Amino acid sequence: MNRLTTLTLLSCLAASACNCVGTANADNHETYTINWAEAMHTQAIDSALARMTPRDKAAQLMWVTLPAHPTAKAIDAVAAQVKAGAGGVLFMQSTPTEVARLTEKLSALHDPSPIFAIDGETGLSMRLSATVPFPKMMTLGAISDKKLVEQMGEEIAVHLKACGINVNFAPVADVNTNPLNPVIGQRSAGEQPDNAASTATAIAKGMQKNHVAAVAKHFPGHGNSNTDSHLDLPVLRHTYARMDTIDLVPFRQLADAGIIGIMTAHLSVPGIEPQTRRPASLSANAINGLLRDTIGFNGLIFTDAMNMQGVRKSGIANAEAEAIRSGNDVAEFVVNFAAAVDTLCAWAASNDSLAKAIDTKVRKLMALRQWCSNAKPRPAAVDSIVNNAGAYDLCQRLFDASVTTLYSRHADDFACTTICHFGDTEIDSIAKAERCRAEICNLNIRTAPDGNIAVVLTDKVPAGKWKQTAAALDKSKTAVVYCGNPYKLKRYDLEGFGSLTLAYENTAMAKRSLVRFVTGMICSAGVMPVSTSAFKAGDGIRISLAPHDTQE
Repeated sequence: MNRLTTLTLLSCLAASACNCVGTANADNHETYTINWAEAMHTQAIDSALARMTPRDKAAQLMWVTLPAHPTAKAIDAVAAQVKAGAGGVLFMQSTPTEVARLTEKLSALHDPSPIFAIDGETGLSMRLSATVPFPKMMTLGAISDKKLVEQMGEEIAVHLKACGINVNFAPVADVNTNPLNPVIGQRSAGEQPDNAASTATAIAKGMQKNHVAAVAKHFPGHGNSNTDSHLDLPVLRHTYARMDTIDLVPFRQLADAGIIGIMTAHLSVPGIEPQTRRPASLSANAINGLLRDTIGFNGLIFTDAMNMQGVRKSGIANAEAEAIRSGNDVAEFVVNFAAAVDTLCAWAASNDSLAKAIDTKVRKLMALRQWCSNAKPRPAAVDSIVNNAGAYDLCQRLFDASVTTLYSRHADDFACTTICHFGDTEIDSIAKAERCRAEICNLNIRTAPDGNIAVVLTDKVPAGKWKQTAAALDKSKTAVVYCGNPYKLKRYDLEGFGSLTLAYENTAMAKRSLVRFVTGMICSAGVMPVSTSAFKAGDGIRISLAPHDTQE
């Protein structure tokens, strides 16, 4: 039986309240989105559009990419594309200072200046070194307090703006219903559509409150694929009815909430697009029919990266221009910028409806540029902005809030006197930093001592090693705390212990949260976002272990 005293419940609720950042007033929809009908039709945009040639307009819809750690030659090549009118630039691996310098430099090369984007699912840390490693979506999916998740979105936007970045290709809105998914997995908030929707919406709203455009991905849903679309074209043989109740739920909610962008995926979905091997990213049925007409999304539609094999192997020629003709507003990570612009211009010259559609798309980009115009790069100050102490504190609170106890048989006064690990020196450092008086035991060197213990099990520990160690433990006196991919829990026999608690990443901050939990500093308040062989999405109980004295 799980026994929770009133005191334990009150302490958990108090901890949760302390970690929640409230707002004085109700959210105002207009403060974090764009009124496209008004924003696209200003005198300034009318005048700018009138000055543009057909080639200028086509170039605005083709976004280029700076490769990881760009050389001077690579920078010069992208600078030439910007001078030729490329509408946006996507950044890959670099540093915050270098990105801030480059956005400042590239902005001065063309009028209108390019829009700058990044894949920042975990903030800048997904691409840029020496930045705050915000949690993955699955960790966020375990957090009940979505206001805390929204605050993360706000903070991420501050970091991006300091680098001069206007657009974040995040959040991931996929519902991960396939535990073996080779490309989504922990990038998703989990398998429950409503939870995936509310988590993604919280992040998007937070970012857009600080005028960084959020772009949800990967429409119409990459969560049940068996193939990585970076490597090949996945085929999802779902009925529309299935997608409507699972995969499309987050995108519908995000559209209703006013998200600025949605990214189309390189997926073949015969239930939406019957043409063989035509990906959703090049499907007018998926883009205009489903996303625009049925869901009612009126924001910007971006392709996924056009260098991915999911689209290159589709066999469809002139893919970038085809993406625009099919309904996307932007083709990003274009493979051949000049050729893509030439092709789109040629098609528009003999197709009035396409030419008018291009005008509308350019107007939208101009409206976006105006909306996010306060994202000014700050090269001299960027490192201090993206590494501020408050951001690290917020990050830790997010990991703390995700800690999930799946079962507990401990008495209310159960206190761990020893924390055991498998040669993980990070645990030693964390325990010292947290001034923990509990003994630290390396199970690779010696056996666990008698008494109440916590064992930190990461997803890197071999199953055989765990089986051997577990056999020697007094299970009733052992609290198992697991950090890592929850889908890997099935590797380990975890039955019969005093309790099982997990964090969802094998990182220093996740481990710190577990150390805090086993020493009674925080309670577990998270909820399992996915199912495994033994546990179901939605599982999770609120408990706290008895506190252990810390060093003065």
